[in-house]
Amino acid sequence: MFKIITALIFIFAPLLTSAAELKYFEFAPDTANTININSNGAYQPFYPQNDFISGLDVWIINPGAAGTASFGLRDGSDNLLTSKTISVPSVASTWSGYLLHINFPESIQVESSALYKIRMISSLPDLKFFYGNKTQLLLHNAYPAPEKLLLPAKINDLDQNFFFKIALYEDGDTLSPVISNANLISINNTSARLEFNANEPLDYKITFTSQINGSSQIKDFGNAYEFCNVEIINCGSTFNVEPGAGYNYQIIGRDANANETIITGAVNAAVNPSNNNPPPNNSGISPILSNVRISYLSPHSITINWQTDKAANSNLAISLDSAGNRIVASAIDPTYELIHNLSSGNVLLPETQYFGALSSADPQGNAATQILSFTTQAQAPASTSTPPSETPTIPPTEQSNPPVNQNPLPMSSSTINLPPASQNNGSSNLPEAIITISPQGNTIIIEWLAPLNGEPKDGYQIDIFRASDYTLERRIKVPAGTHRAEIEGLLPGNYYTMVYGNNSGILEKIAKATLIQIATGQVTFYKKPIFYVIIIVIAIIAALLAFYFVRLKGI
Repeated sequence: MFKIITALIFIFAPLLTSAAELKYFEFAPDTANTININSNGAYQPFYPQNDFISGLDVWIINPGAAGTASFGLRDGSDNLLTSKTISVPSVASTWSGYLLHINFPESIQVESSALYKIRMISSLPDLKFFYGNKTQLLLHNAYPAPEKLLLPAKINDLDQNFFFKIALYEDGDTLSPVISNANLISINNTSARLEFNANEPLDYKITFTSQINGSSQIKDFGNAYEFCNVEIINCGSTFNVEPGAGYNYQIIGRDANANETIITGAVNAAVNPSNNNPPPNNSGISPILSNVRISYLSPHSITINWQTDKAANSNLAISLDSAGNRIVASAIDPTYELIHNLSSGNVLLPETQYFGALSSADPQGNAATQILSFTTQAQAPASTSTPPSETPTIPPTEQSNPPVNQNPLPMSSSTINLPPASQNNGSSNLPEAIITISPQGNTIIIEWLAPLNGEPKDGYQIDIFRASDYTLERRIKVPAGTHRAEIEGLLPGNYYTMVYGNNSGILEKIAKATLIQIATGQVTFYKKPIFYVIIIVIAIIAALLAFYFVRLKGI
């Protein structure tokens, strides 16, 4: 009985962590790669990009005897800051690994951009840690690309070509965020982006006020916490401007523990910014494929997700060989977007190794390709597989013949030539979002239907692109249960919008690309600069007439 109680406590311990504990970063790609760290231990160096570290997750298997493992938080000079030794049970081999949560005895204050290390030590001969190969990943999710936080893992003082699968937690944060480097970046003669950095993930509100007429534009809180660190990404929002005009701004930054910082300042729009603009979409440069993961795998089908650093289309070919000579399924989506999600359809055979070639090309035809291998699951006699909703915390033992060999092959610079007979459009069956534009053109309302498989766990993401150059103009996040978003401040022109559901970081398109057309005449007249010019001219003429009338009356 004692052993049973101990085992239950260990299994459910990850679910009993402090309510205030926050997981703010996770690198946990679908992978079957494991390694034994031996008694010399291993290091995972990282930059916290936050101000406290309270714990971490790692993924393991341990088919041998139970034992212990030690985890230490060290600074860049290898000084031990805190450590925890925990019991490791016997865990059967699984494809995705068993999540092991470690709470340090105390929450340690750290410097956001300084180097720290997690050292892992265990003498268990069968204990293996999961890792993911280094890849160039994109910064378009709430979590940044892993290479922005993680350095190559170290074993026996040698750099490896991978990062350990790891998640980082903070707890006990009572410090206000630090906001810096506020700057106005011109986009064209009528719009500019106010950008800034912060030392930890933020939800933020920006009020942008004209010094000429006192009118304000507001980017409100988005109920999402974004990384805004230097050399990771600049947070901010785009506003309407007049060339050479002055503007006051207020930025309210709020971290996940409700600590707030308010900064104010003044900026001037460029007089003639159009000559300094870079070419749109980095013409001539291939997209960077990132965050490639298998979101669904069954005996007969697979769904693969990935991202790109600029708007690009989506192609997927499934072949029985790595050269792509025996293609059995393919899918395409011609929409230019940053989030990509394609499925093979129910045409694959159980317990069979395949190679998936995913490819994206920008509007100029610059393309990038990545290939990964996978093995379909065994046929279940009485039930069918369902897409996983989150990483399991209890080792799944019911899976037979789990997929292996998830190492992606080297990226290629060529696109995939799909056989026309086997192509299908990845978004052809999706509904369209409903777009409503106010009569004045200053408010756009986007509405959509909930997915057939239910509300996404982490709400929705709406991306709005300029149709002229396929550049991302706005990104909005709304909570689950909300099927409506309002956007203000878009300049006249053509745009298209994408709506995605977010389930534990897996973004899946739930509506077709929908066009937004804002005519020049739709912008409210009293909000146009010419309105204030006319008012000033009329006031001057009235003052002159009144002056001469008084003088003539005196004569």
